[in-house]
Amino acid sequence: MSIYKSPVIPIHDVSDLSIPQFMTQYNPDEVPASKTVHVENISNETITYGSLRDQAARAAWGLRMNLGLQPGDTLLALVNNSNAFVLLAHATWWAGAIFAPLNTSATQDDIAHAIKITSPMHIVTIEEKLNAVQSVLESLSKTNIKIATIRCKVGSIPQFPEDIIGQTTTESL
Repeated sequence: MSIYKSPVIPIHDVSDLSIPQFMTQYNPDEVPASKTVHVENISNETITYGSLRDQAARAAWGLRMNLGLQPGDTLLALVNNSNAFVLLAHATWWAGAIFAPLNTSATQDDIAHAIKITSPMHIVTIEEKLNAVQSVLESLSKTNIKIATIRCKVGSIPQFPEDIIGQTTTESL
């Protein structure tokens, strides 16, 4: 009997860093910043390791400063699989908050259930679900939850990432 031994270096067990902090402080495979990490199906737009690190730091700053997201808060996300979804997840973690994704095909009952079990302080949603989210929040008397849309501007509701992300390196966590 032979025992298989992996040629891969054992993963460094890190328990005191968030995922984005780990991404910026460790690069054991020396992955170049220009390497693609995500490609959107429809638009074919890409996001690289380097741009994800930079944008997540600036978006985390924006989530804190422009949306009021605090460490320990929960952000409920009804967002399609996209570069913006990846950025929102990493920025939420970077800001020290909990990222709770919900499928965009969720019904009003699903949304109400998700709100009850996750107790979010913030919701980021696609435009198609905005009315459902607002209706559920009204029915649950949850007027303190802040809403943002993703990649679409609806009235005065902040849009992620455009209205939220920090614009300079000084606007970065």
